[in-house]
Amino acid sequence: MLSLILLIALFSCNNNNTKETLSTNDLLPKNVSSEYEFINVNNTFNHWTENFKAKEFYTSLYNFVIEGNIKVYDYNGKEESIDKVKISFGDYNDTVMIENAETFEIETKVIEGKADFDKITGMYFKENWFFNESEFKFTKEIIEYYPVLTKLSNIDTNAYSKFLGFAVRNNEYNIDNEKILASGIISEYCFNDTLESTILSGMDINKFREVLINRAYESKNVYNPDNLETMSKDDIDKSLGLEEDTIIIEDPETGETSKHVIQNTIYYDEVENIIFIEDWYLDENNYSIRKEIVGIAPVMSIYKYYEDETEVSKRIPFVYYFSDRKPLIIN
Repeated sequence: MLSLILLIALFSCNNNNTKETLSTNDLLPKNVSSEYEFINVNNTFNHWTENFKAKEFYTSLYNFVIEGNIKVYDYNGKEESIDKVKISFGDYNDTVMIENAETFEIETKVIEGKADFDKITGMYFKENWFFNESEFKFTKEIIEYYPVLTKLSNIDTNAYSKFLGFAVRNNEYNIDNEKILASGIISEYCFNDTLESTILSGMDINKFREVLINRAYESKNVYNPDNLETMSKDDIDKSLGLEEDTIIIEDPETGETSKHVIQNTIYYDEVENIIFIEDWYLDENNYSIRKEIVGIAPVMSIYKYYEDETEVSKRIPFVYYFSDRKPLIIN
């Protein structure tokens, strides 16, 4: 599967417009809850994460927290102490008693550790998603996010396990205090596989698939992901597999063959994944993050069944951009 990465939100610069967008949601009666991990480095999409200066951000976030500028929490909502935050990042200063191997005397020794930001593999987000079908606006409202850290396994000393650091709750976001954190980030979500690290709750997936594809036919901002050329209705038909096929049918009684032209149809359930292209912004006063959706693309899974195996290939039929912004190649 294409690798998981990234995230987005479409907020207006006007606070009133933002509230109006959030009040309309066609994916659910209320909202869609999402939890997923953003990975700093990925073999498939390395060029999409380069704009995010991960180590620089994690260092500044850590210092902001341990200086007492904001409160942080664990996954269950309990406030984390600064000492516990420092220990989880490997930042500690401790005095231990050890026995001198030569004199057998007990001595005191100070051991120190420094925060290791290279052990942070990404961020874990909790969000609410909103979608306004009439305006075709998709918004992600961040509830909180966590640095994702690694540590040596207690069972296998050659293996690492992941754990969540502290939670930063998104407070009142002020656009006047924001700066761009990362541009052109990609995130991919699997609709069907509950074992993936993406967790979607309550989304009307079938409706969203249909709305997205129908919208592509109406928009001028639809591009071929391979060459950045704009796509016509016929181009979109072809990319979705709606070409006419000619098949040969043999009459079982006479053995005669005849050609038949068939028109393929769209199988919406072939869209098993969705890709977002997004920009991230940071409120420097409280480290809240805002995500702006730049583009969106369906990912189709094409299955070919053979006697002994099933072959699965993935195809991105088009990329839809929410503005006239210059598109980015994602294949």
